[in-house]
Amino acid sequence: MGLISKELVWFVPFVLAGAAGLVAVRFLLPRVWAVARHTLAEALRLKIAVFFIVLMVLGFVAATTTEGDGTVSGRIQSFLVYSTTLVGLLLALLSIFLSRSVSEELVGRQMLVLMTKPLPRWQYLTGKWLGVTLLNTLLLALTGTGIYLTVRVMAAQPPLNEYDAARLEHEVMTARHVVPFELPRDVFRRETDLLFKRNMEEGRYDGIDGFDPRAERDRLYKYVEGRWRNVPFGQYRDFRFSNVLCERDPETFIQVRYKAQANTFPPDEVLRTRWIAGDPSRGTRLQTQDRRDVRGRFHTVPFSADTVAPDGTLNVRVVNVNPFYPEEPQFDYILHFEGLRGVEVFFRVGTFEGNLLRALLIVHCKLMFLTAVALLFVTVFSFPVACLCSVTIYVLAAVRGYLKDALGFLEEGSVVTVFKTVFTGVLKVLYLVIPDFAAYNPTETLADGRNVTLAWLLLAVLYLVIIGTSAAMLIACLLFHRREVSEVSV
Repeated sequence: MGLISKELVWFVPFVLAGAAGLVAVRFLLPRVWAVARHTLAEALRLKIAVFFIVLMVLGFVAATTTEGDGTVSGRIQSFLVYSTTLVGLLLALLSIFLSRSVSEELVGRQMLVLMTKPLPRWQYLTGKWLGVTLLNTLLLALTGTGIYLTVRVMAAQPPLNEYDAARLEHEVMTARHVVPFELPRDVFRRETDLLFKRNMEEGRYDGIDGFDPRAERDRLYKYVEGRWRNVPFGQYRDFRFSNVLCERDPETFIQVRYKAQANTFPPDEVLRTRWIAGDPSRGTRLQTQDRRDVRGRFHTVPFSADTVAPDGTLNVRVVNVNPFYPEEPQFDYILHFEGLRGVEVFFRVGTFEGNLLRALLIVHCKLMFLTAVALLFVTVFSFPVACLCSVTIYVLAAVRGYLKDALGFLEEGSVVTVFKTVFTGVLKVLYLVIPDFAAYNPTETLADGRNVTLAWLLLAVLYLVIIGTSAAMLIACLLFHRREVSEVSV
């Protein structure tokens, strides 16, 4: 309960800011509030809103039937991925379609009546945006409550085994911070200098045309680093971590997650290793875990939190031996850990409740931006064109990273090169104003039990709401102010 109370304190400023904003609009801008209230009431009566709400309910029910890997923790993870993704997608489309009310009032000439009243056009658009935002807030609150209650019901089911129970408690129903291991770059540079000096003394570079010492040093550095990442049979490797700022309680756990490959592997593809965490010289406990893990997959090794030193450092040693020999046959292989994610440390910093709330608020930030974009387009174009443009912006924002990677895989050729150059140039211009929604996608982070940080949420508020939404609404108000409302957009 202490963590829950501590996390809820961080949301007090958000609640107070939202309440203060609504009170300010209600009393200082009563016309904006009137438009927002009318938009909200109208949206709840529209058949398209009812249609999307029914779709969310059906999708929500369908998400509860997902099995994942067959364990309770796996089912919850699958449910979280499907439900949060579905809610975000349907609410995004609903936000775009609700901009139709502006187009209908323009086409039906109701706008002419509104313009005879003391209602500035910017207040009219702001009220429309606020009405759709309030609807999204209401629907997100309802669906978020449904997601939370469903997860709690699923978590109350008997776990498949002890591993499933531990995974559910320490890897799903929690909020964990991740710390990668530190590469000994100074050691790599010293070894690189020694290798380069020895090769120079032996004359290995003599007679090489266009010899580039810098490129050769880079190659040697990569060779040294790659050799360090390999752990031959019978040897060990130490992985050091800093800023493991967890409570050093022997009753709590940290998780070391790793993925290893091997040059040759047993017929069952199971790697047998010994893991040792702690450093008694720094005043920590020493704990050993003997493991059987399938190669090429992520696995979690739990250790007591008192293996972390008081200064927040942690030493983890992996020994390439078979601790189960002679009961199990010995196979000599070289372990390899690739990338900084090859070995990571997770420790608890929050609760699932706070994680879910922050994730939903990030989704809400994206909905605010999309609502502003839809209103921007509908002030210029007819609804079908505005809807198409808004959906295009949504898709481009969602697949920004994918498009960049996909263009890199195109083979070079005369026609392909021209297309790639032109398309890349167009995308660069578009992405100057279109945000990267993948950078604000908390779904996988939430399902994996990793911390959806407050800093991440604040960045979403800054870039998607304060900058993105404000800019879109400002442009929309300027264009709408100059528009002849008697015109019919086509």
